[in-house]
Amino acid sequence: MVRNYFKDSLFFEESGAGDFGSVYMILVFAIAALLLVVVVKPIFSSSQKSIAKTNSGN
Repeated sequence: MVRNYFKDSLFFEESGAGDFGSVYMILVFAIAALLLVVVVKPIFSSSQKSIAKTNSGN
């Protein structure tokens, strides 16, 4: 009985599996982009501060 429930589940149907896969992939890309912004933004802001220091010293 449990096997039939999982067999008929949306995640294991051929038509539903592709939709879930694409939604999952979009979610993964969104999280990766968010992490990239969180990591790269401080690097650029600190480099801009160091450039401003070197330009003001000249």
